[in-house]
Amino acid sequence: MRNLFRNLFVIILAAAMPWQAVGSTDSFDHAKTALRLQWPRNPIRIAISDSLTRDNLNIKVGSDIDGAIGRSIAAWESVGNIRFERASSPRSNVSPAGASGDGVSLVTIAPTAENVLFFGNQLLDVPAATRIFFDRNGVITEADIVLSPFHQFSTDGTFGTFDLETVLVHELGHLLGLEHSMISGTAMHENVPKNGLYSMASFAGRSLADLDRALLLETYGPMAGEELCCGELEVRATTARSRLQPTGSIWLEEAETGRIFAARNADSSGYANFGGLAEGSYKAFWRDAQIAKPQIGDQFLGDVSIDNDERAILRRSLKRSDTAAQLQFVGLNGQLSKVAVGLNPGRTVTLYLGGRNLDPRAIIVGATSPFFNVVKESLRALDYGDRLSVVSFELESTADTLPGTYSIYVEDRSGARSYFPGAIVVLPASNPLQK
Repeated sequence: MRNLFRNLFVIILAAAMPWQAVGSTDSFDHAKTALRLQWPRNPIRIAISDSLTRDNLNIKVGSDIDGAIGRSIAAWESVGNIRFERASSPRSNVSPAGASGDGVSLVTIAPTAENVLFFGNQLLDVPAATRIFFDRNGVITEADIVLSPFHQFSTDGTFGTFDLETVLVHELGHLLGLEHSMISGTAMHENVPKNGLYSMASFAGRSLADLDRALLLETYGPMAGEELCCGELEVRATTARSRLQPTGSIWLEEAETGRIFAARNADSSGYANFGGLAEGSYKAFWRDAQIAKPQIGDQFLGDVSIDNDERAILRRSLKRSDTAAQLQFVGLNGQLSKVAVGLNPGRTVTLYLGGRNLDPRAIIVGATSPFFNVVKESLRALDYGDRLSVVSFELESTADTLPGTYSIYVEDRSGARSYFPGAIVVLPASNPLQK
C-alpha cells in the first residue's frame, strides 16, 4: 500500500497493482497531489439513497429534498461539459477506502456504522464528505457522498441547520474532482456555514461563483456546442533573494468589476497556473500566507489580458510591502468570522473588520470594485478585547452590482495594503436570500 495525495486538501489511500494504481480520496482531509481527478465521459451516474429521500431525523420535515437535489445537479450542468444521470437506490453505505468501490456513486445520509466511521475525527466538524475512487491517471471510477447523520439540514434557512442545497452543490463539486477554493463566498470554499451566521440564511453556496465556474471549465471544458471558452494564465512571483521566497497565494480579479475569477496557492517557487478563465482583462494580486506576521506583505502584481485558447504569462518581482494593519476577519451584525458577508445590490450595510492594528486614525478602508463605496466618516473602532482590533463602517453598493465575490482592503499611511479577498459575496436575484 502506498500513498497518493490530492490537491483539494484531502488524503488519498492508494494501492499499487501490476496493471494499474487506483485509490480513494476523502474530501475533508488535508494533503496535496499533482493529480487532476476527472470523470472520463458523460453521463455521470449517481444513485440517490432512499435514506435521503424518505423522512429522516436529520432533515427538517417539509424540506424540498427533491428540489435541492435537482437544483444542485443543474448548477454544475449549466456551466461545463458534464451531464448527470440520476437514479434511486436502496443502498446506504459509503464504499470502504481502498483499491476500488462497489461501482455505485451513492449519495446517502444513513446513520450506519460504515458512514459514521468514514468521518473519523471530523464527525462533528463537517456536514458532509465525499470519497472518490480513481485510477493512476486520475480517471474517476466512483464517488460517494455522505451527509453527516450528526448534523441537521433544511431548505428554508432554519437557524442552526445546514442548507441542504448548499451542501449538495459543494459535495457534487468534489464528486466531479474539484479542489477546494480559498475564496469564501464560493460554492467550493472549504467552510460551509450554518444558517444563522450573521443572523442570515446561508444560501450563498447554492449559486456557483465565477471561480467555481473556472474550476469546472478548467477540468471539463465548455458545454457541448460552445467552441470558444477559455484561456490560461501562468503567474510567477519571486523575490530578488531566492532564499527569502515567501509563501502565499495569488488571486485574479476582473479588471472592470473587481469580481474574483480565480485563486490558488503559489508553490515554493512562487508559481501558480490558472485555467478556465473567461476572455478579458484581469488584475493579479499576491496575498502573504503569514497574515499575522507577514513575510513580505500583500500586493498588486499587475494587469494581464486573457484570450480564448491562449496562454498568458505574468512574471513579477515581489517587493516588501507589509503593513502593521492586518485583516483576518469580516462580519455583520456584530459577528466576526472568515466567512464572506452576503449583500444585496443597492443596499448599505454596516460591515465589521477584525485583525491587528486597525486604527481608524491611521488606516483607509476600501474595496477593489467600483460597485462599492466606503463611507469614510462612518469608520470607527470597537472594543472586542485586547487580542483583536475591530472597526466598523458603512459600505454602500450600487444597484447594478453584479453577482460575485469581492475584496476589501485596509491601507496604511505608506500606501501598503492588507487584503481580504472574498470578504463580500453578492448573490444573483434567483438566490432565495434576495427574497
